[in-house]
Amino acid sequence: THLIGIGEVTIKVNPSSSSYIALKPHLDGTETGYDGVYNTTIENIIFDGQNGTNAYGLFATAHCKNITLKKCTFLNLKNSWHMVEINSSYNTLLEDCTFEGYNVDVSDDINHTEAVQLDFAGGNSNYPFTCNFDGTGVEKVTFKRCTFEHITTSATGAIGSHSLSDISMPRDILVEDCTFKDVDICIYAPDYYNFKANRNEIYNCGIFMVYYTTSDQSPGGVTLRDNHYNGLLRVKKGEGRFFDHRGYTNQLKDIVIENNIILNAGTHGIGVTPLVGSIERNLVRNCTKNGIY
Repeated sequence: THLIGIGEVTIKVNPSSSSYIALKPHLDGTETGYDGVYNTTIENIIFDGQNGTNAYGLFATAHCKNITLKKCTFLNLKNSWHMVEINSSYNTLLEDCTFEGYNVDVSDDINHTEAVQLDFAGGNSNYPFTCNFDGTGVEKVTFKRCTFEHITTSATGAIGSHSLSDISMPRDILVEDCTFKDVDICIYAPDYYNFKANRNEIYNCGIFMVYYTTSDQSPGGVTLRDNHYNGLLRVKKGEGRFFDHRGYTNQLKDIVIENNIILNAGTHGIGVTPLVGSIERNLVRNCTKNGIY
């Protein structure tokens, strides 16, 4: 299935609506694993949240497979839901998409989470629509040449997760050739397995990536190569880093940080407590604390 906008096609969410989403899969609640909607491309559509303050979102998947968002734009969301939720899905591609204006000027005291959330089908609080809550997770998500601009988050990231599962955390995530500008935290990844970020441009952002190990069984597997970070000494809740390892009393396995340019971090350039890994050939300058901690 291909849904392609010709010219300028905009879907606007009614800002007075509650518990609403602009586009989501049609599920009857019996689907398991990835056997719901599949082989679908959405291209050249503008999704506009119109800065309403009720709980609603713009796009979601659940129990899906082989979904592509291409040249789509997600704008003006100012509430506690997400521009895009990727839930219980396999092989999702976001290519040449723009995410702009998420919770701009919203206080940290108000709960606001990820612009793009990766989540599992764990219950109604994870996916508040018709869905079989069988615990299916997210696997193989690619962000390619996407732009994230003016994104405000309270404790998580423009891309990331805040729900935890012992068996269903995101796997095989790639963020490549993307641009992050004026973002509090770009990526917030608790217990992700096999995460890669390559050749991204990060400007005026508090933290590029937070990796959070919740236990010694955290799978790890993080590779950051050829990224360019200029934080402009910006901090987020007292932190400003290219890479920030949290839950550092727990082991972080298989970390590779290579060939990155890291400028003007508000605290440490790189902060990590690794069990196994390598930090090589990075240029780190003008951090207010340690270059590598």
